[in-house]
Amino acid sequence: MHPKPPTKREIDSWFALLGISSKFVHEKLNVKTTTEFINGLDELKECSKKAWKKLAFDKHPDRNDGNDEEFKTLSSAYDNIQNLRVIKTPPRPQPMRVVHIHVNFGCTNGNTWTTGTGSTTGATFW
Repeated sequence: MHPKPPTKREIDSWFALLGISSKFVHEKLNVKTTTEFINGLDELKECSKKAWKKLAFDKHPDRNDGNDEEFKTLSSAYDNIQNLRVIKTPPRPQPMRVVHIHVNFGCTNGNTWTTGTGSTTGATFW
């Protein structure tokens, strides 16, 4: 079973930590086809990679007395963005349809008779 997908609010917060506007994120992800969505997600991952490199250089704890907690938060946001995946969900099962069969058969004496709904008594179906 797949883990619970992140909410839009969580995704927006991850990109906001890296300095990427939510408007830009929504422009890339609000598309009609799966292919466009995947391409937009790949583009967002590249943008986040560039932003991450710049912020990691500036915020690293070993440089400029950076804050370790802030760096961990940025690292977590970047990792979450890079781990976003499009998972193809299996199609939902369709409800079973009940088919009513009414068949008229000729008897040898010329009379006709009808089987009951869905009944195959006295009949052969191929």
